[in-house]
Amino acid sequence: MTSSFDHNSDGELRELFGTVTPPVSDDGFSRRVVQEVQSSLWKRRVVLSVAAFAGLALAAPAVTELLLYVSAQFQQLTNMAMGLLQG
Repeated sequence: MTSSFDHNSDGELRELFGTVTPPVSDDGFSRRVVQEVQSSLWKRRVVLSVAAFAGLALAAPAVTELLLYVSAQFQQLTNMAMGLLQG
């Protein structure tokens, strides 16, 4: 799906909706919510990064073993193919 966006429309929309309702005084509630969401987002990113590295560390030996096994099987297969071609 292709869409074009006119950057002037953003300012026009803000102007249009800015005059509809004045800002509501919330004694800093909105600011606190935004800070909590940002803090929560930062924590999630750290936890996800740590979990990804831990998973990688746990999986690395098994992946290495799998790659060595596949490599050995491939080597046997190529040796068999070369033997068939030569003989």
